[in-house]
Amino acid sequence: IPHLPAGQAIKITFITMLDSSTGWSIGGLNGESDHIFRTADGGLTWAEVTPAEPASTDSQNPKSAIGFFFDSSSAWVAFFGSAPGTLPAAYVWFTHDGGASWQYSALAEPALYQEGYGPSDLSFLDAQHGFMIAHVGAGMNHDYYVLLGTSDGGVNWGLGNAFEYNGPTLMTSFIVYPPNVTEDDLLKAYDVVIHQLATEGASPDSLERVGAK
Repeated sequence: IPHLPAGQAIKITFITMLDSSTGWSIGGLNGESDHIFRTADGGLTWAEVTPAEPASTDSQNPKSAIGFFFDSSSAWVAFFGSAPGTLPAAYVWFTHDGGASWQYSALAEPALYQEGYGPSDLSFLDAQHGFMIAHVGAGMNHDYYVLLGTSDGGVNWGLGNAFEYNGPTLMTSFIVYPPNVTEDDLLKAYDVVIHQLATEGASPDSLERVGAK
């Protein structure tokens, strides 16, 4: 994705301010792929720090991005196609120097993303441990999601297995929901549960039920 020229007016669609001066944002130009920006003056000016993400091959289908911005140095970003049927490679960019340089890590089990790849939630508990939810397929009144985890700052994203509690946990979900429920509402409800698990952990009863299965 080519960087925008200096002085270009932009539209910011997502922003994280770390303090009164320093922050990150996602945005760009209407109808074009998302860019990543960083400010050190409270948002008066924004410097582009977009990684070397390949540009969309379809001008009618720009790429969207989600990101998690932990502090002034560390950030993680995932790009994906914004229209059904687009299959970008499944990977996550990460930086630990404020966007001066970026590296990327491919996700585990690439066969999971043959039907689609739509990351929707990206979050880190600290600079090493993070999670990402991605939409990987759909059918009649159901959707498929995977939960990936990293314990090395985004260098590796694994699925693990459901009984390996010292590492990333595999979660593939078959969700059936009424036709009058939107996907956004479904994800919001899902986010509440994931946030509760991340902040409070699973109850002993829940772990006992998983172990029994």
